[in-house]
Amino acid sequence: MKTRLMNSWDAIRSSFWFLPSVLSLCALLLALACTVMDGPFERWVVDQIPWVGVSTDAARASLGAIVSAMVSIAGIVFSVMLVTLSITASQYGSRLLRTFTSDVVTQLSLGTLIATSLYCLVALAGIRDDGGQGTANVSVVVGLCLAIFSLGVLIAFIHHVSNLIQAPSVVAAVAADLDQSLNVLFPAASRATISACAIDEHIYCQLKEGAPIKSTKEGYIQTIDLEGLVNFAVDADLLIQLRVRPGHFVENGQAVAELWPCDALPNVSTRNDSGVGERAIEFGRRFDQRFNGYLAVGNRRTPRQDAECALEELVEVAVRALSPGINDPFTAIACVDRLSAALGRVAERSDPNEIICDNTGSPRLKTTSTTFASLMDAAFNQLRQHGCSSVAVAIRLVECFQRISQHVSDGDRRDVVCQHAHKLRRDFRRQVSEPDDGDDFQEAWERLLEELGPPPSRDRLRPAS
Repeated sequence: MKTRLMNSWDAIRSSFWFLPSVLSLCALLLALACTVMDGPFERWVVDQIPWVGVSTDAARASLGAIVSAMVSIAGIVFSVMLVTLSITASQYGSRLLRTFTSDVVTQLSLGTLIATSLYCLVALAGIRDDGGQGTANVSVVVGLCLAIFSLGVLIAFIHHVSNLIQAPSVVAAVAADLDQSLNVLFPAASRATISACAIDEHIYCQLKEGAPIKSTKEGYIQTIDLEGLVNFAVDADLLIQLRVRPGHFVENGQAVAELWPCDALPNVSTRNDSGVGERAIEFGRRFDQRFNGYLAVGNRRTPRQDAECALEELVEVAVRALSPGINDPFTAIACVDRLSAALGRVAERSDPNEIICDNTGSPRLKTTSTTFASLMDAAFNQLRQHGCSSVAVAIRLVECFQRISQHVSDGDRRDVVCQHAHKLRRDFRRQVSEPDDGDDFQEAWERLLEELGPPPSRDRLRPAS
């Protein structure tokens, strides 16, 4: 349940309507309160601040002018945002619009302008006819304060947007999402609420094909409530094996998991020569609807449990920057630096345990987790394929592998880094046309060898014939 609530909260806070709606509601309540205060406090306000005493006509004119000004400014802000989103979609990719729509400063700016307009409208309707006598209208004073504050918000918004669309800011925002997702999947310290079993997978290896659980939705898996699945497995006395993970696309009717009743382990399958038996299918159908309640499926990927989503967004910025139409290797280099920093931190942490136990230590759930090797593939396969056309990017990729290797102590992970480094070297040899460029790359390569060990051949890198 907590996972689904967090996923719903991500969708709400990344929308343009949530904060403006909250601020508009607060403005409505403030306007009603000021209307009530106008009677008892107007004389006290005049005594303290004599210049705020205004007539009814002047109060109405003031609030009406503020409403007109705020509506006009809000229209300008919306126009600026539409232009910003259009530029973002064309230059960085439409998937990065999520980063802009979830920006808190933008939402607060829109909300402040709309809330000020709504406040003045409600306060305008609450002004009483004083028979031509002067009155200290609390509503007018508050409205003037909100108008002045809104002008400051407008200036801050223009400054913020001018920084927001700059390439370093875009890269930093996506990298922050990536770090947050990686910290959830690869925690620096054990702080999970569910227990991970430090056992091998022999239990699952002994099992035959289990009862399939089929998806009742179609789309991308955004989050999986692992804690809820463990509790579900305990209640139904089941052993569960997931076949998908967040980020995978599932079709309606696709098998996403297998179930086994624990009281029949290890030989629970009624499998025959034609596949899963009818008894296993019927057993799985009993839990289809309930099981799918623990999977959040949507039209797009989200980075909360899908680290490769934010990682691929960063790669997309780099690949677009290297396209002939944009030709911006500096942005690609910034993306490479962020990737090396993130993967260097992950390299110091262990991969998630795929087998999760209940509170008694009994295995209940086997997941399909993201690993360091899969993150390296997602980060550098496309970057290598597109980046070798730029000598500066290729050299920075070598330096990136060197920085990551400084964090790696496991032999298998060092082999993963080494494999990507040698792939990069081979691709660069095929594309380099200037001998001096090859020499610069070779110098970076030699420094990398001090971290990774000698390659199969230490021949001097020269242009391919």
